[in-house]
Amino acid sequence: MYDSYLVGNNIRRLRVGKKLTIAQMAEDLQISESHLTQVELGTRNVSIQLLFAIINYLNTDANTVLAVDNKVLPLEYSLSQLPHEKAKELKSIFHDMICLAGMLD
Repeated sequence: MYDSYLVGNNIRRLRVGKKLTIAQMAEDLQISESHLTQVELGTRNVSIQLLFAIINYLNTDANTVLAVDNKVLPLEYSLSQLPHEKAKELKSIFHDMICLAGMLD
């Protein structure tokens, strides 16, 4: 669910971290200071176009601005981080478990 307060707070935190003023950022994004202030306070939703402009301007990613928990990694990625033999062994175990589960249904 979109939380305008959380998103605005993240934008403000990133802006301040880069030592940018509201006036400077608003001018560079070609929006009014009032508009940016309202976005940062969470009293105004940010459009998709402005969201992407902010993400690019602050050199960050959407997950950071939108506070999306992206720590849950796909199984394939997790397996790819293991030594080849260990990953192969675990894939075999998972395959067997999936087959067994299928037979139980």
